Amino acid sequence: MITYKYYAIKKDGTKVEGKVEALNEREARSAIMQLGLLPTRVLTPNETETRDDIKKKNIEARKKFALKKLSMREKIDFTVTLQTLIKAGVPLIEALVFLETDTSSKRVKAISTEIRRQV
Repeated sequence: MITYKYYAIKKDGTKVEGKVEALNEREARSAIMQLGLLPTRVLTPNETETRDDIKKKNIEARKKFALKKLSMREKIDFTVTLQTLIKAGVPLIEALVFLETDTSSKRVKAISTEIRRQV
């Protein structure tokens, strides 16, 4: 058995971290969900990531988004297209890939790519 470190969210929205033993990452995620938690990050023993590392990554991602603000027209096109694809049953990742490849706007492409990367 391998000991995995995890970060998760409780049903009330509070963030928690802990350790769980499992044979693989999939079983670790399953065990975390059985505890009534929503796993957000599961790390193997050789991965050492602190909360500060995670916060730094999130801050960097927010800065990227801040630099690439969309116009109102771009926001409308993005959300309407995404809603249509999701309603049609297209998985979120595929919908974001479609938005990346279909758009002529570099900003929409960059934001779609970043969202897909974070999902």
